[in-house]
Amino acid sequence: MEAFLISTGIVALAEIGDKTQLLAFILAAKFRRPVPIIFGILVATIVNHAFAGALGAWITSVIGPQSLRWVLGVSFIAMAIWTLIPDKFEEGDSKLARFGVFGVSGGGPHAAACAHALGPRLLGAAIVSGVAPPDTPGVHDGMMPVNRVNFALARQSHLLALPVMAAMLFALRHFPDQTLDGMLRGLPEPDRRILSRREIADMLIAEARHASPTAARAAAQDFSLFARPWRFRLEDIAVPVHVWHGDLDVNVPVSHGRSQADRIPNAKLHLCPGEGHLLFIERAAEILRTVSGHAPAGAAGGC
Repeated sequence: MEAFLISTGIVALAEIGDKTQLLAFILAAKFRRPVPIIFGILVATIVNHAFAGALGAWITSVIGPQSLRWVLGVSFIAMAIWTLIPDKFEEGDSKLARFGVFGVSGGGPHAAACAHALGPRLLGAAIVSGVAPPDTPGVHDGMMPVNRVNFALARQSHLLALPVMAAMLFALRHFPDQTLDGMLRGLPEPDRRILSRREIADMLIAEARHASPTAARAAAQDFSLFARPWRFRLEDIAVPVHVWHGDLDVNVPVSHGRSQADRIPNAKLHLCPGEGHLLFIERAAEILRTVSGHAPAGAAGGC
């Protein structure tokens, strides 16, 4: 029993953060059938460790106890040194050696972070209707009330914003038409027009219905990240960044786009008159051409 308990405890601790655990996360997220995935991993683990146990028993019959101690000690030290050696990324090893990135709304800060940290690998970067850092003067001016509330709550803790996110997701899942009608009333005409399109509304509802059980928590955590001080300066971004923003946006007011374009040294502001927060839906192809480096020569995007 002692050997069983010790081996169970050690393996359980060793598997925390292990590739097998990450694989379980990925498979569960993809197939959404945790029970067969757990049993499959269990069978594979039993076979794997049964082989390891048999091999270990055979080794002990060949090597004496004193020699085995030295072999095991040196092996563990070598493994510890090997884990301290950082992985090296070779551009030829991946088709994603260079790529373009753009972030919409709360994804804007993530695109800015990529431009800051991964600049040499980017074909292009764009911030679309993106949130500015919380130290931006008048950051909440002109913002719709629900977003101002979320900002204030998330700045303190994502747990405070979680009930609001969960309620919004619940309403969209169970009362989609009424929820969309309520959303439309607070939006400018360009955004109302886009959300009134049946295919867009159906896509939004389907996304809410099939979202992960942790979607509300993830949204609250994301809000908390960009509502608190960022850990990098926009002024330190060295690569060109395209900033798209509609002047009628009330989710993230146009002042956010102007501020980011002013603070990023090589930024180009694409101010889109008469457009709102959802301008990316009709301009996605244009934005993708720009950030992928496939825009026509001399063209720098619209607006």
